Amino acid sequence: MNEWGLVPENDLLRTGLEWFLILLEKTEIEERAHLLFCFWRACICGMMQYMAVVKHQCLDQLGSLSVIIDDQC
Repeated sequence: MNEWGLVPENDLLRTGLEWFLILLEKTEIEERAHLLFCFWRACICGMMQYMAVVKHQCLDQLGSLSVIIDDQC
């Protein structure tokens, strides 16, 4: 298994509008590819977590609706 040499954490601080472009300019091509992959992966994982939360909220709401619909007057 290969280890990736990523940029130091201090370089990931947002220091202005073009901080990410400046960061990419300072890195080598392979390191740049690893960094972009990490950001992409973090976005995918974040979206999956968000979708799971929304799914559970929808199921909870549907469950409460079925109780109301099944309730005999």
